[in-house]
Amino acid sequence: LLGPPPDCLAPAHTGRLRVTGSTFVGVGTGVDPSNLVDSTVSVVRNDFVNVDLSVFGEDDYGSRIVIKGNDIDAPTRPVPFTPTGILILNGCSGPNPRQALSRLTIQNNDILMTEDMTGLVAADCAHGDGADPTLNVRVLGNHFESNNGFAGVDIPFGEDGRVAGNRFSGTAFGGIGLVVNNSGFDIVNNDFTDFETDGPDILLGPETTRNRVVINEGDVVDDQGTDNIIIVR
Repeated sequence: LLGPPPDCLAPAHTGRLRVTGSTFVGVGTGVDPSNLVDSTVSVVRNDFVNVDLSVFGEDDYGSRIVIKGNDIDAPTRPVPFTPTGILILNGCSGPNPRQALSRLTIQNNDILMTEDMTGLVAADCAHGDGADPTLNVRVLGNHFESNNGFAGVDIPFGEDGRVAGNRFSGTAFGGIGLVVNNSGFDIVNNDFTDFETDGPDILLGPETTRNRVVINEGDVVDDQGTDNIIIVR
């Protein structure tokens, strides 16, 4: 049950939200757990068919969010924005007095991407603007299948996350992007064997630092940052 937090400083809610075993067809947004404080969110084993944005969360602080075991198909109709399977944003609309660390786990999902689509975008804009981290991201064991999509995983801003054990297949511009101001990430054991890209498999953008990347021989990393560690197995 979701209800207002005690201080009521802004439109926000606290509590537990679980969405499981559901099918979403032809809607704009499937699940929208936004403006939560000290909450637990589980989006587990759902099907998203022709949905513009399957899961969207914004300004969720001090919460635990698990998105696991879902089938996400790309929308087949035009959408009024850059299509994204899962979009999680903290602080991108401005500062929030409740800023606190949330833990986001994206695990064992099958995400199908078509032209220009990104499978997952998770952005800790609050941290990018100088605040303490508000979003710890773990992307584990997902399959990103692309038909001329943009990228599988795009994480602008963030600290001490993990992107591991994911499989990428099909064609896209890139696979994993730590775009700017990312540090302390582990990117390991990802499979690009059946993946063809116009850009790199993994991009470490400007201002990235202290990230550790373990790749197989033949994987392509574009390291534009400083003090990142690249290990070829």
